[in-house]
Amino acid sequence: MANDTIEWTSSVPTPHTVTFGALPGGPPIPDNPLVGNKSTPAATYDGTGYWNSGVIGVNWPAGLTFSMTFSKAGSYTYYCVLHQPQGMVGTVNVAALPVPPAPPKVGDSPSADQSGGLTGLFLVLGAVVLTTLAGGAAVVVARR
Repeated sequence: MANDTIEWTSSVPTPHTVTFGALPGGPPIPDNPLVGNKSTPAATYDGTGYWNSGVIGVNWPAGLTFSMTFSKAGSYTYYCVLHQPQGMVGTVNVAALPVPPAPPKVGDSPSADQSGGLTGLFLVLGAVVLTTLAGGAAVVVARR
């Protein structure tokens, strides 16, 4: 869901990256320093720019984990720079935040499910009328 954080973990000695966006120009892999270095240009990812975990895994400089927070809904493809030719790619699907229900509009008439709604009012008035017609006294107690 938007604003959630995902963490990738690589607990193997084989080096891997978690990379979003096109690899910027420079020397080819493996000489490109951008492959090995972490690049997170903002606090959250909105689907634009180059983001890279750096090389993660056992005994690799970026450690074992990489986390990203996704700021908006969408489908985001990522890849391992070192193993993309072998098909190491994935997709993160981020759902939109749920829309809260709209508050009632000002001036809406009360309904039976509201506290002290019309149904309750008519029942109380009916009891008062019946009690009065029968010659008795009516006591009305309102509870909320």
